Amino acid sequence: YDFVLGGVFVANTGFGYTNPEIKVIDKDTGKENGEIKVKMVENRIVEVEIINNGTGYKRLPEIKLKDSLGYGAKLMPIINVVPKPQAKPLPIPVEASAHRLHKIHVNVFSRVASFGHRCHR
Repeated sequence: YDFVLGGVFVANTGFGYTNPEIKVIDKDTGKENGEIKVKMVENRIVEVEIINNGTGYKRLPEIKLKDSLGYGAKLMPIINVVPKPQAKPLPIPVEASAHRLHKIHVNVFSRVASFGHRCHR
């Protein structure tokens, strides 16, 4: 599986932005990994368009926003998990398989109990 930038939540639109410079930084490599573009209304950031999703994130990237006049905007990255073509399917989670085994055990037990009940009549 690969982890890519799937979206950006605008937690705060900020004020006074004119021409913001935006960088998506991979926290593990320190390098730019991905590209986004903002839409502004009345010098506030109201929407984010993803130009390049980036790839290979191990944790949330940092979105750096720089503008000579603007301040206060808060952009929160959202990560998507994308299967790689050569990826192997994941095993059944332990909880799910334990639940399935418990269900099988209960079904077998109830059938044995009902059979035994019919034999004692």
